[in-house]
Amino acid sequence: MKTSIKCKICSSDSFFFGICDFNKNCEERKGYFLPISGKAVYYFKCSHCGLIFTTYFDKFSPDMFEKEIYNKDYKDVDPDFEELRPNAFATLLLKNFNIEKNLDILDYGCGDGKFIENLTHYGFSNVKGYDPYSKEFFTKPQNKFSLISSFEVFEHVTDPIELIKDIISLKKPKGTILFSTLLTPKNIDQIGVNWWYISPRNSHITIYTQKSLSILFSHFGMKVKHFNQNLHLAYWFLIFF
Repeated sequence: MKTSIKCKICSSDSFFFGICDFNKNCEERKGYFLPISGKAVYYFKCSHCGLIFTTYFDKFSPDMFEKEIYNKDYKDVDPDFEELRPNAFATLLLKNFNIEKNLDILDYGCGDGKFIENLTHYGFSNVKGYDPYSKEFFTKPQNKFSLISSFEVFEHVTDPIELIKDIISLKKPKGTILFSTLLTPKNIDQIGVNWWYISPRNSHITIYTQKSLSILFSHFGMKVKHFNQNLHLAYWFLIFF
């Protein structure tokens, strides 16, 4: 086993952080445990930006992800995926952001489209969705958008730089990206891979810090505003708050 590899965001040395069984899932904090799989997933932590990541899934094909992760049992390890989370994010957007209802919005990683359904119900007229693992929204749009939302997507990708490159390809020049992903807590070195959010069965592959997100978006000339530990906005540096 390699004890150090290069960070996926800043290319600094990243050192062995811990091992999880493949079946470790986010619902364990609520008492739901899967049988031990015997598959070891190694996580590393960047010495510069603090990114925590695994290379276990790097060679997974979309078919492998569908078979091993996004299968019929996925709802057991992420029961909020279908209804609760998209409803909550729609409510958050409506209550906290003054967005014109004719704004062109893309929900990137939209799943079954519940978030889109909610916004449409509340009068938003130009909301589209894209998700390569969705039966309905797997076709990538050809047009570009002023606002791209991406909720609970960033932690699921093996290549963060390619993710942002793909999102930006769908964004208008001065568009913004509203996204959620939970940042590591201050005591992450004490908790280690026992932290509930580091969960291979949920395909929580890449776990971010403020610094790692800042470096990630700086590659594309963007900055990041953090509303809290989970909600963030990426914007062109000419926009001020």
